[in-house]
Amino acid sequence: GQAGASRRIENYLGFPAGISGSELTTRAVTQARKFNARTATPYRALRTVMLDGAIITAAGITVGLLATLATGDVLRHLVFGISPHDPLILILVTLSVGAGSLLACYLPARRAAATNPLDMLRDE
Repeated sequence: GQAGASRRIENYLGFPAGISGSELTTRAVTQARKFNARTATPYRALRTVMLDGAIITAAGITVGLLATLATGDVLRHLVFGISPHDPLILILVTLSVGAGSLLACYLPARRAAATNPLDMLRDE
């Protein structure tokens, strides 16, 4: 960033004589590695949100399918012309719900990943 390109940073806390930008960057990276910290990249943020969404979606679909199969006889009078256990309908509904859920995770995650974190902090 801008600090890494600076020749000298004066009045930085802990360095009364100042410190070069490259030295400060090197120390920051060393400190981050010491605590096994990772940098937040747009790809990593998007991947994390999508993975969390996929796990929740899979759990919801699994519970929904099990409930549908368990209560099929009760649901039989609510659906006309098809069986509540019809494999084609179960597959289509599962795919539709899964795609809708993952799209609902992807769109805001993509927008958040494209936003500069400093801009968000300035708006606070």
